[in-house]
Amino acid sequence: MEEEKQKKVNILSICVFLFVLFPLLIFRISSLTSLPFTDEGFYGLFSISNGYFIKNMGSLWQMGTLHIYPIFLSIVTVFNVNQMLLLRICDMIVATLRARQLYKLLAEESSSVFVGVCITFFMMLALNQHIVIQNGFKN
Repeated sequence: MEEEKQKKVNILSICVFLFVLFPLLIFRISSLTSLPFTDEGFYGLFSISNGYFIKNMGSLWQMGTLHIYPIFLSIVTVFNVNQMLLLRICDMIVATLRARQLYKLLAEESSSVFVGVCITFFMMLALNQHIVIQNGFKN
């Protein structure tokens, strides 16, 4: 009896999380293979440059400026594939983790799963519009 109740709770939490992620994934997946936009190209350049300096020079201090998020994602320069696509995928993963944290926080603070789901859904709907993220990698 207890195991069935636990399975129902797990299935419900998975469904709720997928509902919350729906706007995030729809908007981001639809623009994964598009050309780079304004800030995305800038941050992509810094990410790829940081990866080059770490690999070849051993130090980032020679680059001049330090951007934490591009440094964190400069690991994509190791792979010999489309690096902007990998940066967008990594950014989508980070956005997904942040959406999960936001949902958990709102559900706990409001003491209602329904309120947490609704607020998180509409925030993800607003924050992942093309006009805000353009083609991804713009957090």
